[in-house]
Amino acid sequence: MKSIGIALFFAIYGRTALAALPDSCQLGETSCDACTPRESEFPPPGVGQVWYSHCCTVSKTNTEDPPVTESKKYCWSYYLTGYPNNLFYPTKPTCSENGGGTSAWLRYGQCRTTGGVSSC
Repeated sequence: MKSIGIALFFAIYGRTALAALPDSCQLGETSCDACTPRESEFPPPGVGQVWYSHCCTVSKTNTEDPPVTESKKYCWSYYLTGYPNNLFYPTKPTCSENGGGTSAWLRYGQCRTTGGVSSC
């Protein structure tokens, strides 16, 4: 019983680590959209919309000894709401593992991290 208590203590208070990064299309490209060109705006012909996509690498380090850094590449696609009258149009989304949008750009989905060209 005493050894269970000690093991439980270390499990709770021993090593702590940051939560793992969420899945990235770097891991499973088949479930992701092909969204390019990246890092630029793209007006698909005949749709009256503007798309934007970008990629970034997010890293998190845990507190284990020695520390381990996990890095994943995230690519996100967004579309502009209220084009061309949206005043927040120049404010592009910042890159992160969850790909949150802005008041102008709404997240469409996660893009492939390699190859492929499409209009989303």
